[in-house]
Parts: sequence; C-alpha cells; structure tokens
Amino acid sequence: MALRVEHILILAIGVTLFFVLKTEPKGSIKVAQSNSTKEFYFKDFILLELNSTGIKNSLKAKEATKYKDTFILKDIELNYENEDRVFAKSAVYIRDSIYLKDNVVFEEIGNFKFWSSDLNYNIKSKNIYTSSNFKLKIRDSSIVGKGLKYNMRDKEIEASNIDANVSY
Repeated sequence: MALRVEHILILAIGVTLFFVLKTEPKGSIKVAQSNSTKEFYFKDFILLELNSTGIKNSLKAKEATKYKDTFILKDIELNYENEDRVFAKSAVYIRDSIYLKDNVVFEEIGNFKFWSSDLNYNIKSKNIYTSSNFKLKIRDSSIVGKGLKYNMRDKEIEASNIDANVSY
C-alpha cells in the first residue's frame, strides 16, 4: 500500500484542525469564571459633553470603574458649563447623587472656592452639601465652619457654625 499525496494532505489538515479547535486563545476569560462584578474599568478616563460652541462639560479621572449601579472614580477633575470646577481624590456616582471625598475642592470661577474632606451632590435638585469642616474663600474674605450647602440653580450658599474673616 502506497501513501498518496491526498492521504498526507488529509492527515495534515485533520491534525491542524484538531489543534486549532482544541486550544483556547491566550488571554480569553470566561465570564462565568469571573468573581468580579465590574462591568468596565478605564485608566486615564475622559468624558466630554459637547454642544454647538464646543465642550460644555468635562470629566477627567485617573481610574474609572463601572459596576451595575455605581460608577467609582479616582483623582477626578470635573468642569461644569465653564463656570464650576470640582477636584477630588475619589467619587462615587449612585443613581442621582455623586459622593466625593478626600481633598475636595469646589470652585465657582470668579466668585468663590471651598475646600472640604467630602461633598455630596444631588443631580436633580442641583444641591451641593457637606456636613464636614470646610474652608470657603470669597474674594479676599475667608470663612471656616462645619456644614455647608450650595444651590447651584439659585446660587445661594448656606453655612452653619462659622468663623468669618470678612475683607472689603
């Protein structure tokens, strides 16, 4: 019995198909084996909202992790309508609220700036508040206290337990 070229070719194709179908690609991860609830993870994350004149809002973060109902951000910078800027070491977005913590800075450009260890923002009511200690600087005046609320819609600031140094 002589081996013909067709038999060698069929054998070679069969062996090749066996190895191709048997092996899994490197780096493939089966979701069923994952213990994580992360949906997405980003590094050096930038989110832009554009309008007809350019960038309306921007969000920058060193890390962003999306879970089913939350979004966790690290080292953030938020610019809102070219009027307000927010910086924080971490933020958590859940439903209609954003919770910021660790070295939070809120600035309404040209009007005031305040610092706090944490800050809560309700998206629907446009209220920003903290029950922690804060430092508020309005032009040359400075105010320190505990507990601050700012309504972004009405541009009203309320604070309690304050010590103020007002300059004209």
